[in-house]
Amino acid sequence: MQSISNTLQDKVMGKKKINFSRNDLNDSKKQMLKHADNLEFEEATKIKDIIKIFNNACYNSYS
Repeated sequence: MQSISNTLQDKVMGKKKINFSRNDLNDSKKQMLKHADNLEFEEATKIKDIIKIFNNACYNSYS
């Protein structure tokens, strides 16, 4: 299984313009849950943190 989606990580970390779809977010959540099911908690946590950063960035841009 591939680790964190590089596209998601690059977008959230500011390496690319954020042009993010709901599918990207859903795919990342599914990937996070698969890692957790496989007891790969470090990878799951990394994805969770990236999703959290993305959500905070989106929330702050509308405030």
